[in-house]
Formats: sequence, C-alpha cells, structure tokens
Amino acid sequence: MQTRLKFVAENQTNAKLLEKQTELGFKYNPHSWLQDEGLDVNAMDVIAFDVIITIIAKVVAVVVVVGVVVVVVVVVVVVVVVVVVVVVVDVVVVVLVLCVVCCVWCCCCWCG
Repeated sequence: MQTRLKFVAENQTNAKLLEKQTELGFKYNPHSWLQDEGLDVNAMDVIAFDVIITIIAKVVAVVVVVGVVVVVVVVVVVVVVVVVVVVVVDVVVVVLVLCVVCCVWCCCCWCG
C-alpha cells in the first residue's frame, strides 16, 4: 500500500493522494521502511511476526497469572492448615492441663 501511495504522492496532487489514502484505508508515510526496496521487506512477514509475538506474550502472561494464583492458593491452604493444627494442639494442651489440675485438686480434696 505504501508503494502505491508513494507513486500517487510523487505523480499526483495532494488532493488525489488524500483521496487514495481514504480509498485504501492507509495513510502515506514517506519515511516508511516498508517501501525501501533495498531492505526487501515483506510487509506480511512483519505483520505475521508481530501477531506471533503478541500471541506468545499473551500466553506467557496467562501462564504467569495462573502460576501466581496457584502459589497464592497453596500459601493460603498451608496457612489455614498450620492455624488449624496450632489451634487443635492448643486446645489439647489446655484440656490436659485442666485434667491435671482437676486430678491434683480432687486428690488433695479427697485424700485430705
């Protein structure tokens, strides 16, 4: 498209160039490296490469987000398990201490 618009820009009026830009849906850029014949750039290769890189970037972003979510879930589960174990152990210790205190008190009271 740039090559076509370059031809119009060099050989036609500005009004004709504006008309062609509107018709083709592209804006002429005289500094576009896509029209440099010495570089031999295939515009479709550039666009395809850009699309592939964009897809790869999105896949990597999704994988990172999923990884972070998995890590957060694992950490939350570990914290909950630790808290439950600590609470259960505390309750058992308190019950045992109360049992010992009750046994000592009962022995002291009964045995006099």
